Parts: sequence; C-alpha cells; structure tokens
Amino acid sequence: MQTQLPARFGVSPQMDVAPTSDRSALRWAGVGGIVFATTVIVQNVLKGASAPANDANSASIVAYFVQHAPIESLLVVMFTVGGFGLAVFAGGVWARCTDLNPRTHHWAQTGVLGVAGIVALFSALVACEIVLLTAAARADLGMQIVALAWLLHNAIFGVLTLSIAVALLGLSQAAVGSGLIHPSFRLIGVVGACLLAFNTALAPLIVASSSPLMAVGLVGFAGWVAFVIVTSYKLLRS
Repeated sequence: MQTQLPARFGVSPQMDVAPTSDRSALRWAGVGGIVFATTVIVQNVLKGASAPANDANSASIVAYFVQHAPIESLLVVMFTVGGFGLAVFAGGVWARCTDLNPRTHHWAQTGVLGVAGIVALFSALVACEIVLLTAAARADLGMQIVALAWLLHNAIFGVLTLSIAVALLGLSQAAVGSGLIHPSFRLIGVVGACLLAFNTALAPLIVASSSPLMAVGLVGFAGWVAFVIVTSYKLLRS
C-alpha cells in the first residue's frame, strides 16, 4: 500500500508504509502457513510406511485403524488446525500480492480457489478416515463398508492433487509477480503444478493399486510445501 506522507515527517513519498493492522494480519498469515506446513509434515511422519497400501484388503485396513486409533484421532485434530492455517495463509498471500502488484490479482484469485478445493476435498478425505476408524471398532458394519470407504478415500486423494496444483500455480505466480518471493518459484510452481495434475490424470491407475506413479505427485507436493514455508517466512517479515 502506497501512502503519501509530507516530506517534513522524514518519510520518502515512495516509501511503502503498511498500517500496523495490515502487518499484524500478514504475520498471522505467515504463522498460518507455517502451522499448515508443520501439520502436513507431522501427519506424513506419523503415518509413514505403516499406512495401508491402496490395494490392501479389508482385514488389513481394519487392523491398521484398530491399532492406530489414537494416531488417527490426532490426525483429525491436526487437520482442523492446519485447515485454519491454510485458509489464513491463502488470504494473506492474496492480500499482499495484490497490494504489491495489482496485476497479480487473477493469479492470486486462482490460487485461493485452489485452496478452497483443497479444504473441501481434504475434509471429505478425513471424513472417510473417520468412517474407517468407526467401522474398525464396529464389527456389525461389515467388511464391505470398509472396502467401499477405503476406495472412496483413495479416489478423493487422487483428485485432491488437482486442487493442490491449482493452488500452487496461482499463488506461486502471484507471489513471484509481486516480488514477494524469489523468481525461481515461478518455474517450481509450474513444474510442481504439472506433476500434481498428472497425478490426478492417472488416478484410475493409482486408486486400487500401489503404483510407483504416485511418486510423480509426491515431487509436486514437495514443491507445494516448500512454497508455503518460504512464502510464510516472507509474510512474517512483511
């Protein structure tokens, strides 16, 4: 935000002066991004290699959710916290980028729409895990419910990467275009988005099997997490 102040106050007319409330909001956005990235990393560490494979049978899935019930419950809490953090982060990036360069408005808006898709689809993903957690503790629900919920869980995860691709592409291009982050993230954003979108395009091949093609999406996801961390740091210093 450009604020014109008289020269007698010792401030250059071109100096970028942000009100205290704006700086505070940007710092909250930075904290939100760090919180989101932290919860994502911790979630993946907690699950690790112990999570059932996409093509796991119903008995293995039930056994996992019975043995890891406390961890799965904790993951739901972390999703709640991380979801708030991501929403605040996205709003902060949009506000800061359009403030620094109004021409980045469309890219920023695209990124925020992608974040909305992430929150919606990840909510559905977590809902499936809650169903699986509940079904594992109730024998009367039967193995068919478990199998169906697991397939739906994997299918949602497969299409979720498209929303991450849109969020990464839009927000990275806006952040680079406004000078908020290093220009190298322009390429990182494009490549990461393409890899994530490619993962979604291959979802029918991945959902019911442990295909090595999932590694393609993981590389793009790493670019997304790196973008969130770096941009959050920049917002904290705004």
